[in-house]
Amino acid sequence: MEESKQILSSPELPVNKREAGRKRTCTVPEPFKMTIREETTPIKALYAKRFTDELLENQRRQEAADRAKAHFRAGTVPPSTFLPIYEQMEVCRLDRRQFAAMHSKELLANIVKPFKFSEPSAPTLHQRRCRSAPACRNPGFPCASTFPIGQEKVEPSGTKLDKGLQRSEEQLRVAKPPTRETHEVLKAQKTTLRHQRICAPPPLKFQPKIHRQVPDFNVLQRKFQQKLNAVKLKNSQVVTVRPFNLRTSMVKSGAGSEHATSHQRNAQKKTKLARSRSVPTFENYPAVDLTKTFNRTTRLRIRNAQQRRKDLESRAQCRCNDEREAMLAELKDQVQRIVTEERIKHSLAQMEKRKQLKTDSAILKNWYSEKLLDLKKRVFSGPTLLERQKMLIAKQSLESRFKEILKEAGVDQSLLSSATVWGSDSSGDSDKPIEWESHSGDQSLE
Repeated sequence: MEESKQILSSPELPVNKREAGRKRTCTVPEPFKMTIREETTPIKALYAKRFTDELLENQRRQEAADRAKAHFRAGTVPPSTFLPIYEQMEVCRLDRRQFAAMHSKELLANIVKPFKFSEPSAPTLHQRRCRSAPACRNPGFPCASTFPIGQEKVEPSGTKLDKGLQRSEEQLRVAKPPTRETHEVLKAQKTTLRHQRICAPPPLKFQPKIHRQVPDFNVLQRKFQQKLNAVKLKNSQVVTVRPFNLRTSMVKSGAGSEHATSHQRNAQKKTKLARSRSVPTFENYPAVDLTKTFNRTTRLRIRNAQQRRKDLESRAQCRCNDEREAMLAELKDQVQRIVTEERIKHSLAQMEKRKQLKTDSAILKNWYSEKLLDLKKRVFSGPTLLERQKMLIAKQSLESRFKEILKEAGVDQSLLSSATVWGSDSSGDSDKPIEWESHSGDQSLE
């Protein structure tokens, strides 16, 4: 601020007379001794500065990340690490090749075994025997080996019971096992040992892990329905029945007692009852005892109302059932009609495709046979008279054009004669095609 004052007060700058004569005044009270112009700083481009600072910060962060990556980046592997391993692999490979070249006959004889029709391989023969074997070869142990023949079973009684049991236990302990049983056991062991290698099924490896039990969905549905019914019952509008309020002439005239007037006032204050929107279920209503507090006329009226209500319920159910059955039958007929129409359309489309395929194949076959016959004719028979005439006309036109070009170029007749001679030689050679002659003529012109 002092420098700005010095610059303004320097004699080199031109001073305005009007400004020199004017006395500076303060825009603030006297004790502060400063002006707004002196204290205000020049406006800075805050948004631009903020943007550049953010860019520089991002650049610094990226450079730091790059430096960290470069610090932990793996360098090139020195040859001293992998060259010995590679040389060792090469030596082993050369040794294997040398051994295979020296013992090639033995290795080939071991790999490729001679094939014979008379001696099938062991697994194939074993599989054939297993397939041809009967389904069940073990009939079990006969009863003769366990129960003696010709003896009846006698139930011992008294003291003979213990002696008989002891004698039978002793005989069983001393006796040898039946020979047929031992033979069967040994045969089963041999069969399992022989069949285990080939015929045994592979062991089951998949064992699913069941982390939790499967919930009972019926119980869950029942609980959810109970909660839903509770919420419905809570939010439903229930119509409560209140006693009938008899309004007499005294109440209308206002000459009744205080009790009547207060009762009328309370009845007027009560809110209006709303009818329930739910379907009425007359089964939940309490049973009415018609023999109490009702005369004969009221009883007859209540019975008639109950009978009318039952008739209405039965009619509504029958009507709903009939309408539902009719609607289901109509829907079934409609679905069946649509399905039959779709099947007919599909079959017609398939028939059209088959017809089109047959016609296309016949046309293609005829075209192929015609082309084949034409090709055979052209191969086995030479060019026709018309084709020869066309070839001669083309050759003559080419020669005339060639002569005209030579005349326009001012070439000597000797070249022309040599060209004619060359043309005659080429015409004498029947193996060379016309296209080759024209191409050679163009090259000579160039």
